[in-house]
Amino acid sequence: MGWADCGVDSQGRSIGYAFNGGCDHLECDASIGRGVDAACGGMHGDLEYACEKYFCWDHLFFIAIDCISGVSGAAVCDKCLQAWENEHLPGCNKCRQANGIVGECEMCQLAGKRSWYRERRGNGVTYFECDVCPHIDVLPDEED
Repeated sequence: MGWADCGVDSQGRSIGYAFNGGCDHLECDASIGRGVDAACGGMHGDLEYACEKYFCWDHLFFIAIDCISGVSGAAVCDKCLQAWENEHLPGCNKCRQANGIVGECEMCQLAGKRSWYRERRGNGVTYFECDVCPHIDVLPDEED
C-alpha cells in the first residue's frame, strides 16, 4: 500500500495523496491534497503537536527542531505552533536558536502578550520580526 489512500481521518474524510479537499484554516478556501505534506505535523493522525487537520502552505509553519521529542522539520498550523512555542521556547535556548528566535518582543510584553522575535536576513540587513505585532527592528549586516 502506498500513500495515495491512507483511509479516513477522525472526521470521516478520505486522506492520502489521491484525495483533494479544502484548507482547514477558517478563512481559507484553497484546494489542497490530503497527503502528509498538507497534514499538520507532517503525518496523518493525532500527534503531540498536531491537530489532525490539513492546510495549504500559507497556513503551515515550520518548526526546525523540537529538543524534547527530537522531531525536526515539522510543518504545523498556527494553533499548534503557538502551543509548541508556549511550552518549549520560554526555557529552551536550543529550541529558540534552532528556530531563529532571538528573544521576546518588548512591544507585546508591554501589551501583556507573549511573542517572539525571529531573525531574518535579506538585502544586506538583518530583520528581527515579531510573530504577533507589526514591530520590526532592522540592523545593517556587518561586512566581512
